[in-house]
Amino acid sequence: MKLKEALQTGFLLFDGAMGTMLQEKGLAAGMQPEYFNLTHPEVVTEIHRQYVAAGADIITANTFQANGHKIPKVELPKIITAAVKLAKDSGARFVAYDMGPIGALLAPLGTLSFDEAYKLFAQQARLAERAGADLVVLETVSDLLEAKAAILAIKENTDLPVFVTMTYQADGRTFVGCDSVTATLTLQALGVDALGVNCSLGPKELLPVVEEITRYAQVPVVVQANAGLPEMENGATVYRLTPAAYLAAIAPMLDLGVTVVGGCCGTTPAFTRGLRELLDSRQPVVGVAEKVTAVTSGVQTVILDERLTVIGERLNPTGKKRLQAAIRQKDLGYLLKEGIQQVTDGGDILDVNVGLPEIDEAAMMQEVIPALQSVVNVPLQIDSSSVTAIEAGARIYNAGP
Repeated sequence: MKLKEALQTGFLLFDGAMGTMLQEKGLAAGMQPEYFNLTHPEVVTEIHRQYVAAGADIITANTFQANGHKIPKVELPKIITAAVKLAKDSGARFVAYDMGPIGALLAPLGTLSFDEAYKLFAQQARLAERAGADLVVLETVSDLLEAKAAILAIKENTDLPVFVTMTYQADGRTFVGCDSVTATLTLQALGVDALGVNCSLGPKELLPVVEEITRYAQVPVVVQANAGLPEMENGATVYRLTPAAYLAAIAPMLDLGVTVVGGCCGTTPAFTRGLRELLDSRQPVVGVAEKVTAVTSGVQTVILDERLTVIGERLNPTGKKRLQAAIRQKDLGYLLKEGIQQVTDGGDILDVNVGLPEIDEAAMMQEVIPALQSVVNVPLQIDSSSVTAIEAGARIYNAGP
């Protein structure tokens, strides 16, 4: 049975933690776990086999940090190829290439450009497919723009299914401020095959987030929580939650319609074994997602149904000589001031049109949209008579298509 068919016909069980398991096998502090694929392949394979024996359907390759930003170019193909092979050698039903954040913030929060991030993700995705991975799981993501770069890179360079799990804090938002509703609506609009949450907190603390995700998700929902909140003991990180307590917290999520589960930091084959027994005793709950007409930014959602929505139109140059001059002169300061003022005045969405006959509208759109998104949180309405300009703006817009 192929992965997509399995995803639609029953539960799927991911494995548990790799990093904490490797630490018990001698991984030194500060060493990247991915190098164990080359230096200690027998250790990595044995961990994978323990998870297979415990009942995991999907084994995650030891590749979380395997990207060109963290690993030298010459070593990356060797590490990724070895990681996928070791996972396949374990007898896994399916092998997931594990794709984590790059480790550098994308602009405007950091200095990494969208195109640079795309290239790093595309390189990994092509290597993963060539090595024989069955899917890519993009996990522990905080920034929707980084997730978008990765999703486009995977979908445009491979035929691999894509699962995406974000990581949330105690306030229900990611590190950069994205809430679970915004992430869910955006990710499914980008065409992912499954979405949800990983890492973050313990499963009990994640229940409110999962409730929001399952309310709006029209694709299968994934939950891979930590074994509780980490604590420091004698200089080492420990997780106190027992497998029994973990299962007790996961069970209500199955009632909400979650169909893909596993474990993250601190979980072990004992957790996987318990989850297998739990899933085998249940039938998937078929939920009905709430359908809404909505637009999103990178951190905020505006639901359009049954409410008055105010769209600010002052960033449209038609009949506005001062704005026309600002666009010609690339005076982004003026455009940003206009955008901020419209939000202050109650705008829910900002229309963005930079079309003038004498400028490169697509290039200007790619400058204006990130700049606006660095100062306002509301969604943007990309407005143009040029298909090229709309495509250019939509591609780097921090939200769905």
